[in-house]
Amino acid sequence: MNTLKAIFWDYPGLASPPELKAFIEDNKTQPRVFRWLLRRFLENGRAVDALSYFNLQEIASQLPGLNLSSYSRRKWLRIVEVYGRTKGKQGILCFASAKASAAEAPHPSGGASPLSGITRTCCRR
Repeated sequence: MNTLKAIFWDYPGLASPPELKAFIEDNKTQPRVFRWLLRRFLENGRAVDALSYFNLQEIASQLPGLNLSSYSRRKWLRIVEVYGRTKGKQGILCFASAKASAAEAPHPSGGASPLSGITRTCCRR
């Protein structure tokens, strides 16, 4: 199932992950296009999808200037608040980057981890 279709229903060319990734990289230096892409993800997409294309620092820095619904704004403010900080002295988990595979954090039951898609960038293994 392609969840990008829910975000870019009116732009089918952006519903393909390789094309979308290239489009984001090409337009990171153009603030207006970058904010448009980010807003589409935050308003219409799943958190896991948004975090696979944007890191929390990018989201947190752009959040005040984005035109979001009150629900989406509260949701993303909470996500940034909870996951945007390192927890504890040891740095249990840093959610600054979300580009790891599910294999990095296997779940004890053998299924996919609830933390799949999160990179350990500042913690001890």
